Amino acid sequence: MNKLNAGYGEKFAKTASEIAKVSDNRRREMLKGAGVMGSKSFKSFAAQTVDNKRLMELATKASTIGK
Repeated sequence: MNKLNAGYGEKFAKTASEIAKVSDNRRREMLKGAGVMGSKSFKSFAAQTVDNKRLMELATKASTIGK
């Protein structure tokens, strides 16, 4: 499990940095907070808080990393 989490964290950090590039400061903080909830929660959290199409694509990408 720890090995999987380590790989997931590295991949998620890259996706999170992409999200940060296309979001304002408030959204960036919200998405950082979502990162600790896990991939499935992240997708639903992002769906509720983000209306930007590009950000939704990144959220979907992030939610599939651990599968």
